Amino acid sequence: MKRIANWFDRFGTKECSRKIIFFFVVSVCLIENPWFGQAHLKELTGGVGMLDMNFANTVTQTNNYLTMLGQQGRDVYLLLLGLDFLIIASFGLLQISFMLRLLKGLQLDYPLKWCVMFPLARGLFDVIETVSMIANVISFPGQISATLYLAVCATPLKWISLWMTLAALLAFMLANAASKIRARICSNEPQLTVL
Repeated sequence: MKRIANWFDRFGTKECSRKIIFFFVVSVCLIENPWFGQAHLKELTGGVGMLDMNFANTVTQTNNYLTMLGQQGRDVYLLLLGLDFLIIASFGLLQISFMLRLLKGLQLDYPLKWCVMFPLARGLFDVIETVSMIANVISFPGQISATLYLAVCATPLKWISLWMTLAALLAFMLANAASKIRARICSNEPQLTVL
């Protein structure tokens, strides 16, 4: 695990963070655009968004959703699922980059570096969910029960991993802020001179 965490060090630099932010913004623009993105899907389907934005879905809800989309909606949804891989990668790298930079600020590169496993887990569950949903859309109206159950199980695990990531980031931000305040207070205290 230490080797995996150390491999991600390259993403903890300021220059790399800027590139990741750009990659993330481009990904979001692609998936949210009104021409072929999520806004287009909502327009086609009367406001039905992407199913994976729910915390959890049942097999029945997933089937009902795919039915509601209609053929044209499923075609757009399939494209969005393909674009979702860009969001998965850019969002994961963004979280890892912020986490590593905050840890460097605390001078706690290790042992807390293992927290990069949270965004990695979120990305893994998101990939499983997306691949499963692609298989479900392609096979619709037929059913592949294994991929339906895989998607249904991966969705809440993705959200739980995201919350764990955000909790770690918040804790590191607060610790950084406290460290800076402490350093400022210590630098303002009058120094005792020894005679």
